[in-house]
Amino acid sequence: MDERVKDKVNMKKIIIKAPAKINLSLDVTGRRQDGYHEVEMIMQSIELCDTVYLTKTRGGIDVSADCLDVPLGNDNIAYKAAKAMQSAFGVGDGVDIYIKKSIPMAAGLAGGSADAAAVIWGLNRIWDIDANRDELMKVAVSIGADVPFCIMGGTALAQGIGERLTPLSVDLNCHVVIVKPPISVSTRRVYSFLDLRKTFNRPNTTAIMDFLKAGDIEGIGGYMENVLEDVTETIYGGIYDIKREINRFKPLGVLMSGSGPSVYGLFNTREEAYRAYLTLKETYGDIYITRTCPCGVCII
Repeated sequence: MDERVKDKVNMKKIIIKAPAKINLSLDVTGRRQDGYHEVEMIMQSIELCDTVYLTKTRGGIDVSADCLDVPLGNDNIAYKAAKAMQSAFGVGDGVDIYIKKSIPMAAGLAGGSADAAAVIWGLNRIWDIDANRDELMKVAVSIGADVPFCIMGGTALAQGIGERLTPLSVDLNCHVVIVKPPISVSTRRVYSFLDLRKTFNRPNTTAIMDFLKAGDIEGIGGYMENVLEDVTETIYGGIYDIKREINRFKPLGVLMSGSGPSVYGLFNTREEAYRAYLTLKETYGDIYITRTCPCGVCII
């Protein structure tokens, strides 16, 4: 038997790394008639990741996790991803999904989207679907705007509602310190308070891409902006205080990721990042040190 066929027949379980993301920039350019916002942002995968375990079954979808805060059943985005894969490709098989959480929830780091991306990518293998990436991306965007990027990973320009991705062939080798304040942010609420007529601090996305392509990582810091920062600060508070604290350690750049509330700093070296991490840990309990990552979901 051909080894590739043999591997497919025997594949009943798979373990997948599901990396989080940060935004190097986030701009909102308008609102569509269907209520979705048009965005232009540069997204970056990081090594902080969840681990998703998939086991092929004869039917049904079951989700469990090591974190009590993770919703199960129909409310779980990983469940929705499995359901969408069944529907899109006419699959009768089932799956047991176990999620080991490391990415904080409701933090602007795409933890749920990463889990959904892992499910879509993994089920394509253990259910023997053999869909190409474009087909998987269509399923992904039906689940959430960040899910397609989480499948692709690396560094990319995202446009539309986040589904139009342009990979940026750069090696952003940075260390990242992330602080999540003790609040959970509703992305829908943040966007509902966004008034583009009063939005003046916008990122220079083209300049950031030029610096990235030139390998000038230090150059991007002055152009990193997130138009949702002011909104999240107004509703929830605390964002500017964290940015000020991280800036004490002279990062390459500091920014809120997504709709927040996580704020991160980029550092050239692990030593610089670790010094910031140790000091900030005395004030902030929910803090992470990681680094940028060149890929999306993948087998462990």
